[in-house]
Amino acid sequence: MKEKKEDCNTSEARILKIEGNKIQVVVEQKESCSACAAAALCEKTSKSGKNLEITQSNAKSFEVGEKVLLNVPQSKIYKALGLAFLYPLILIALVCLLSAYVFDLSENAIVILSIGFVAVYYFILYLCRHKPFFNFSLFISKIPEVI
Repeated sequence: MKEKKEDCNTSEARILKIEGNKIQVVVEQKESCSACAAAALCEKTSKSGKNLEITQSNAKSFEVGEKVLLNVPQSKIYKALGLAFLYPLILIALVCLLSAYVFDLSENAIVILSIGFVAVYYFILYLCRHKPFFNFSLFISKIPEVI
């Protein structure tokens, strides 16, 4: 899968292990992370880093310990943000509006119903996590050499 570089969000990573076409990488912490106010809450700033396993057809062209670029297509980021945040927000708004104006429920019932619908939504996402629609594949590339 070739993506144009400008269409991808990239992070530096280091290769830990290569087994067949599976590459295990650890995401490197950026220097700007140490100055961030939310660094304690962020996964990226943990001491051990974030380990990921990536399936890539050209795995033999990489070496253990090599620094690489971890690429995430921008469209996949928007898709993940929509599934995780935007659609549940829309669901909550619809449930609240329908519950309040169509069914004339109390505020407590509206809250419980909204939380229930969002819980069911995330449970359905969890059950469907292995479907092709939810394929958020990453790919790695070599860091371009600067002349």
